[in-house]
Amino acid sequence: AADAGGGEVELDAAIADGQLQLRIRNRRGRLSAAQLARAGLAPLDSDKPAGLGLGVMLSHVTLSHLGGELRLENDAAGGVCATLRLPLEGDA
Repeated sequence: AADAGGGEVELDAAIADGQLQLRIRNRRGRLSAAQLARAGLAPLDSDKPAGLGLGVMLSHVTLSHLGGELRLENDAAGGVCATLRLPLEGDA
């Protein structure tokens, strides 16, 4: 879950190839190569005191179930970029 720790988040939305594409970028923190490799397949290490690291895994499973996908990558400008793709109605 998101926290109230501040910082900027950038959101871009587009429709391409019959899919809704959302790109969410933050400018805080990066993921290690190991975290990127297992993102969506297992809980990630959370930096929140009571965090379980389940959010990315649950998002990945839900989007996959709906015919979509979730991809995480470190942003060249710093931070992490999450790309969510979901088929538009009637295209699934």
